[in-house]
Amino acid sequence: MPVADLTKTAIIICSLLFVVDCATGHEVCRTDPATNVERCFIVSGDYAEAAATATAAAASWAVVGCTVNGCEPPYRCNPETKLCERIRCGEGMGSCPSGYVCDPVKNLCM
Repeated sequence: MPVADLTKTAIIICSLLFVVDCATGHEVCRTDPATNVERCFIVSGDYAEAAATATAAAASWAVVGCTVNGCEPPYRCNPETKLCERIRCGEGMGSCPSGYVCDPVKNLCM
């Protein structure tokens, strides 16, 4: 299955879980003491919803990995493995982001 199809599949799965989550939650209303206005919220919290959300998150991460959200410094996204890896540095490899130094032994930004 091509990556584009997997990405579409992940988006569809996440969207369906969002709709199901909204449909299964119950509503809790509270009166705001400052404004005396009733505010209502949909709440959930059963274990099946938590398990479904975790499964959807794992499935979407497996499909797109860090290619969508990127990585925090001193890491970069490896497009092949879709995992965050430390930035390589040293001779001919470039320098580290501001606030990080190059480890001369490992040739990695620390």
